[in-house]
Amino acid sequence: PAPDLYQGQSLLPLVRGEAPQNWRTDFFAEHLMDRDNVPKWEGVRTERFVYARYFGQSPVYEFLHDLHVDPDQLENFADDPNYQDTLSRLRQRTDAFKAEYESAREAHR
Repeated sequence: PAPDLYQGQSLLPLVRGEAPQNWRTDFFAEHLMDRDNVPKWEGVRTERFVYARYFGQSPVYEFLHDLHVDPDQLENFADDPNYQDTLSRLRQRTDAFKAEYESAREAHR
């Protein structure tokens, strides 16, 4: 087994052709490195949507991509009124993931 510090689940059931138990429907990603020309960002990916927000700058900039409509992620739907409920839900999900992982990081310092 992996150490408790690592998050996630074994991919072995997938390799065996089995349906994994409690398989997640989304995941959190972040880039926190302080690098020139690479802004910090965090977000959530679901089967249908990709949400990312760039922070540490003013104003915060958000992307929302609908993979069913735009699989190449060329169009940003964050300002589209038809996507405001989705945007709100993914913002909240990002905040929840961020709080969970910050808590885990603090526990291992």
